[in-house]
Amino acid sequence: MAKQILQYSAIFLLISLVFLNCEDHSNRKIKLAGNDSGAQAATLNASQVLQVTPEQQRSIAILPFNNETQEKSLDWLRRGLADMLVTELIQSPFLNVITVKQLTEISAQNGSSGNLDDVQSAINTAKETNAEIILTGKFYQKATNLGIDVEMIDTRTSQVIRKESVEGESLEQIFSMVNELSGRVRANIRGDLQDIQFADAALEKMTGSVEAYRCYSEAQENIEKFLYADAEKCIEDAIKLDPEFAAGYLRLARVKMSLGKGEEQKEALSKARKYAGKLSERDQIQLELLEKLTAGHYKEYFTLLKEAVEKLPSDVNLRMELAQMYKGFGNLEDALEHFLIIVELAPNRKTVYNELAYVFAMRGDFHTAFKYIDKYRQLAPNEPNPFDSKGELLIMAGQLEEAALQHQTALANWPQFYNSARRLTELAVEEGDFKKALKYSDHALENAPSEHMTHYLKLYRAMVHWRFGQNKKAEKLLKKLIKEDPAETYTVLVASEMYKSMGDTAKAVSLQRYALKRYQKKVEDGQLDARSLDNINMLALEADAPAKEFIPLLEKTIELAANDDAKRFSLFTLALSQLRSGEIETANSILNEHAAELTDLLAIKHYRGWRFGWKYVFEALDYDQHSNPNENACIDRLLAIDRDSDRKDLRVIAQFARARFYGRNGDEASLAREYADLGAPLENQWRVIGPFSAEGISGYAHPFPPEKEIDLNSTYLSGGREVKWKAAGDGHFDGYNDLRAILSHSFWTVGYGLVYAYSPEKRKVQIRLGTDETCKLWLNDDLIFQHYIKADAAPDRNQVTVVLRPGYNKLLLKVTNTDFDWGYYLRITDENGLGFDDITFHSPEEMDVSLSLR
Repeated sequence: MAKQILQYSAIFLLISLVFLNCEDHSNRKIKLAGNDSGAQAATLNASQVLQVTPEQQRSIAILPFNNETQEKSLDWLRRGLADMLVTELIQSPFLNVITVKQLTEISAQNGSSGNLDDVQSAINTAKETNAEIILTGKFYQKATNLGIDVEMIDTRTSQVIRKESVEGESLEQIFSMVNELSGRVRANIRGDLQDIQFADAALEKMTGSVEAYRCYSEAQENIEKFLYADAEKCIEDAIKLDPEFAAGYLRLARVKMSLGKGEEQKEALSKARKYAGKLSERDQIQLELLEKLTAGHYKEYFTLLKEAVEKLPSDVNLRMELAQMYKGFGNLEDALEHFLIIVELAPNRKTVYNELAYVFAMRGDFHTAFKYIDKYRQLAPNEPNPFDSKGELLIMAGQLEEAALQHQTALANWPQFYNSARRLTELAVEEGDFKKALKYSDHALENAPSEHMTHYLKLYRAMVHWRFGQNKKAEKLLKKLIKEDPAETYTVLVASEMYKSMGDTAKAVSLQRYALKRYQKKVEDGQLDARSLDNINMLALEADAPAKEFIPLLEKTIELAANDDAKRFSLFTLALSQLRSGEIETANSILNEHAAELTDLLAIKHYRGWRFGWKYVFEALDYDQHSNPNENACIDRLLAIDRDSDRKDLRVIAQFARARFYGRNGDEASLAREYADLGAPLENQWRVIGPFSAEGISGYAHPFPPEKEIDLNSTYLSGGREVKWKAAGDGHFDGYNDLRAILSHSFWTVGYGLVYAYSPEKRKVQIRLGTDETCKLWLNDDLIFQHYIKADAAPDRNQVTVVLRPGYNKLLLKVTNTDFDWGYYLRITDENGLGFDDITFHSPEEMDVSLSLR
């Protein structure tokens, strides 16, 4: 399941624009190859980087305990005691602890159904984790006392090397008993008291309630299975039993975040902070991290996370979080490196294979992606997420029918897994099956885990009606949603798009003004929260209503902004609104005074593309009075970040920004030089055609005329409009071909771009592209790449390695669109992202003239 739900609210713009000058300054390089040898090379590189296991560290695997009390009510202690020991032992820097969960997954993979009761089988399983010692035991009734025995077994010889026993008068003493046992285990492994002397009694600090711990342990299992709603209930039960259960509040905050319950997340975090003295060192770090993330202090969060991984290099959870952050802002090399280190630390950590699959899919290497997702499914055969994830990967690869089978399998076995129903809704829309789309939409809504997701699913249902021409029904649903949640700008913008598609721009503007008034009242009433602030900014940036109407409200929000990042984002929105309103001098004073910090905020994440970032930045740059782009503080800052942090993605954007300056000022020589260095065709060298209507058909799958033949003189009729080839110039040379501007109509449509690349010799190259939305790419009439992903167009988001033949090479790109922005980036480069001096680009007419002269 993709963990980033497609949400267009401004909070995701803000969250995405956060990480600056915090890249790793090392020169580590991992090639993302499209074959097994490449993956092996990456693994080898990770091994060379990985230096996280001290010589004195030992690996110990914990088995479930045997219940010899004859009390079934105590069966939970079979895993519970093991989890308690893990909680205690994991505090030691000298131990690498293998959990019951990891062993169960390996056992299941080996066909033993996860059964660890047979000691010899358990030893064999533990050997696969490189565990040197396994710890097994039992608990029993001894007169009026509760007894616990443990045995430490050498996995090499299968011999018991140590036995320990403890007793307690009642179950309520279980934490003290486990603490004593863990101390003895550490002493036996270390051979001295150094580790014990400074060790935390983690369990006794966590909670004094055994029943609360039982609920907490059950919640942890549900979290592992992505069953967040079930986990939420278990943890809430735990904190009712122990209102000072800090670890419970911390896990609850994480679960609330996963469910999109922002205010409840903050409340849980506040309680965790209140009782933070009860947290272990690792949980103290987790609390601080989550506080930074919740408060919007993203740069501080990322810095703290990197420091935490350096301090606790064997902590798989922290490293996983760091790797996910790298993946999130597009640094796939560092993400891959950390994920592969996790594989070495915990080879049966099933979710890491899920993450690796998505990393390779993001690079278009679906062959390797499917290998990793199949490994995930082997490790978790009884969970829905592997099926759901493979379905999403197949969707990304354009294999829609195969994807539907995966999601149907997930839904048949786990009906509550709403994400598969959501994906099946989208696939039904793509194939033009309205009834099926509504059926799956109903299923997803019935199992939605939160109010936030319910709102999103209702919104998508309205879009389904719009897609199938039921505009009145869609309008009714959208009005209801706006009334239910007037602070959600995206709903207003969707409704505005629908009105504009019907030719009623006045109605769209009226709706935006209604939303503006609602926000004005919230500010006047002192009810401006972070979510409302983000939505105000997004409305101001996207609205068709005059920009001047937003300026007074934006000035107030700057005064009320809760943190520096929020204030800076509102400052940028205010400045852009002033530029649009003709207040050039006032706006430029803001932009010049805050150039560094605004660029730091607005230019960070690699995967953020045209719609959610660069189109606003470039619009602001257009008002710069300088003719020399080297005098622009924003461009200079982008290049400085690249120099300091090896952010090649920002160098590309800076070069496109310079090119836009040159194009604006008619400096054709500098413009051509910049584009040649980037390896990009000039926009006016492309020929484009569209919009072809996708009404009632799959725009992605249906072959429109350009896929059958290229006739630049032909005119086609589609959706009641004449469609013909035209030059692609959108008025700006910024690397982005804006099909929405060039082809006008952009709702449920398809467009094509055509250009020729001349190579003097046979040449291996990378074609780097990013499209909004789904795409197919042909090279010399061979389909070489397809990607079904509805996302913003980001430069270099996808890469495909190909061989150009000597002479002219035809590139045909198909791009579909649902709503909002529509366009693409494309470059031809070497493996370092640099253009070739001798590869040139040509329009079809130029190619024809050249051939005739030859």
